[in-house]
Amino acid sequence: MNQDLLWRRIASNEQAVAEREGLVREGENYRLTASQQRAIEALEGWFRGGARSALLHAPTGAGKTAVAFRVAVGEFLARQQPVVVLAPTRDLLRQLATYFRTRLEGTPLRVEELHGGVAPRDREALLTRFEQRLVPVLLASGLMLQEEGHRQRLRAAGFLVVDDVNAFDPVVHLRPLSGIHTPTLYASATPEPVRAFLDQKEVGAHVAVMDEKPFQAPGTVRHRLRGRLGDSPVKQLLLAEGHIQRHLAAEGRVYVISRTRDQVANLSRWLERHFDAPVFRLHGDMVDTAEQARRLQRFKGFRPDQTRVAVMAAFRGTAPAILVATNLVGAGTDVAEADLIVITDADGFGEAELEQLVGRVGRRERASEACLVVGTLHRQPRGPARR
Repeated sequence: MNQDLLWRRIASNEQAVAEREGLVREGENYRLTASQQRAIEALEGWFRGGARSALLHAPTGAGKTAVAFRVAVGEFLARQQPVVVLAPTRDLLRQLATYFRTRLEGTPLRVEELHGGVAPRDREALLTRFEQRLVPVLLASGLMLQEEGHRQRLRAAGFLVVDDVNAFDPVVHLRPLSGIHTPTLYASATPEPVRAFLDQKEVGAHVAVMDEKPFQAPGTVRHRLRGRLGDSPVKQLLLAEGHIQRHLAAEGRVYVISRTRDQVANLSRWLERHFDAPVFRLHGDMVDTAEQARRLQRFKGFRPDQTRVAVMAAFRGTAPAILVATNLVGAGTDVAEADLIVITDADGFGEAELEQLVGRVGRRERASEACLVVGTLHRQPRGPARR
C-alpha cells in the first residue's frame, strides 16, 4: 500500500470512528482542529529537520492523541523503522492501542501491546518480532524502561512517543529515558512536574502548544466543597450527594475518586446503598484481563473477581453509572460521556493530578461538573496517591 492510499484509508477509518462514537453530527465530515493541524506541521518539521526531542503541550481533551498518532505514523513512513509509544498505565496503553488499531484497520501497519498483563511467553515472542522489524507500532508500558535489554530495543527504534510523561515515575522511568537518544515526542497536559527532565532533554526550542478543543463543550464547573478535618471519604460524599443524584437522574456517568485504594470498597458500598445506579470499582491491584486472572489462579492460587478491562467496558456501556477509582483514571482513562467527578481528600492531590482528573469530564457538548472536597486532611502527604 503506497502512502497516499494508506492516509486515505486512515481518513476513512477516522470518519467511521467519528460517526460511530458521535464525534461528528450527522452529515458532517471529521476534521482536525486548526490547533491540531498546526501542531502536526510543527512537530513534523522539527523532527524532519533533525530535532531529537519535542513536547506536545495540550490540555486534557484537546485531542493530543490524534496529533501523536499522525506524527508517529508519519515518522514510521519516513524512517521505515519501528515506532514505540510509551504509556504510564496499562489502562491508557489499552486505550491508545484501541485508538491506533481502529484508525489503522485495513492497512499493513500492525499494532502490538507490551505490558505486565501480557503472558511472559507472549512477551518474548513479541520482542523477537519487534527485533526483526515485524512490528511497525509497539505500545508499551514502563516495563520497557526497567531492563537494559528492553532499553536497547528502544535505542534501536526509529521514533518514540512518551504519552502523559508527567505520570511516569521520575526514578524508575524518566532516569532511564535520559540515556535514550532516539528521536522522541513527549506529550503532556501538565508538564511542569517534569520540567527538569524535559529541560535535560532540551525540548525548549520545540514545544507545540494546543489551546483549542475539538468540541465546543461548556467549561467544567468546579465546586470546592469544604469538609471538616479528619472527615472520612464516605462522609465527604454527603457534601456532593445532590450533585451525584442530579447527574444520575440525567443518565450521566459519574467518577468518584479516592486518594487510596483501601477506601474504594467503602465508597462503593455507600454509593450502592444510596443511589439507584450500578457502581463499578477500579484500582491498581486489579488484574488486566481474564487471561491474566487465569495465570494468577494457576501460579498463585487465587482468582480475582473482576478485571480492569471488563470494568471499564461495563462502565462505558452503562448509563447512569458510577465508577469509584483511585487517581488511576487521571492517566488517560477516557469515557467521553462522563460528566461529573467527585474527588475526595482533594488537598492530597498535586495540582497537576487534579488537572488530569478534572480533565476526565467535559469532553463532549454536555455540561460537566467537578466537586473537590477540601479541608479534610491533617497534613499534606509527601508521596503520590496510591493507584
